[in-house]
Amino acid sequence: MNKVVILFLLILSFSILGCEQKRKFLAVGDNAPTFSLLDLDGNTISLGDLLKAKEVILSFWASWCPECRPQMPILNGFAKEYRDKIEIIGVNTGEAKKTVMSFVKDIGIEYKILLDTEGQVAKIYDVVGVPTNVLINKEGLIKNLNLDVRGMESYLRKE
Repeated sequence: MNKVVILFLLILSFSILGCEQKRKFLAVGDNAPTFSLLDLDGNTISLGDLLKAKEVILSFWASWCPECRPQMPILNGFAKEYRDKIEIIGVNTGEAKKTVMSFVKDIGIEYKILLDTEGQVAKIYDVVGVPTNVLINKEGLIKNLNLDVRGMESYLRKE
């Protein structure tokens, strides 16, 4: 009798798991998922508020990432040169505020840095590695999901 109950529970469990909808991954043209995160000054920053003014590049990064370090000063230059056109937002993924603040100060980053300490925003943006740069237009649509700095520069200069 116990074997029948166990078999029934196993079949029921697999049936329930099989009914779950598969998650749709983000694609160019999708609405960018909205979020709010704290910046290094403790202010809550929402993507919706940023998009009211201009396009946004979300740059997901971490201090331990060897490719992130050389990219950040380039992004800093873009943030200054194209500040009327685009907002560059660094989204640190999974690190403590103290670590992030020290790293940002060491490199001299002046663009806004947000803290995604639990990695939830990175997860909804399907970030599997850093650096990852996501371009979002003023209408809130994703224009590029993995923009490198050369592509970013080309995009910023053409308009």
